[in-house]
Amino acid sequence: MKEAQNRRIQRIYRELLLLCRPFVHKHDVAKLRKAFDIVLEYHRPTWEETGQDYIYHSIEVAKIVIRELNLGVTSVICALLHNVVDNKKVTIEQIQEGFGMEVATIVEGYVKLSDLQTEKISVQSDNFRKLYLSIISDIRVILIKLAHRLQDMRNFGQVRNTGKDRFLEE
Repeated sequence: MKEAQNRRIQRIYRELLLLCRPFVHKHDVAKLRKAFDIVLEYHRPTWEETGQDYIYHSIEVAKIVIRELNLGVTSVICALLHNVVDNKKVTIEQIQEGFGMEVATIVEGYVKLSDLQTEKISVQSDNFRKLYLSIISDIRVILIKLAHRLQDMRNFGQVRNTGKDRFLEE
């Protein structure tokens, strides 16, 4: 089981690297691998204890960011790391040390956006849009959040079957 899971993880990581190839510079490859290793280490206890494959979510969000939103490698790195800081496994300071200020700012914006309690706010409200724009200094934060939601929607049946509804938690 673990061997098949490891092969699947490596396969989808290679797919991500192929998608990034036109945009990646030599120094970006090491950062991409470092981000992937952090995500892998963060999710390892989850899939070793429960058998759930949450690691695929981060990689699939990163693939949406590069393939469908045509964002660059920095956004891919942020997409890989989006849940790590959101779930308090790694600090923003650690992200800044390892990946630089730009990545740290985007990931921190993602965390702030995720922390908003938006259930009672009309999405069409001007106040809602102003709130988003006052918190977010980089539009890529919102695009990564949209990629996250898109990936959740594409895998809604799988998410619901885990007994853990991520839609309700965010």
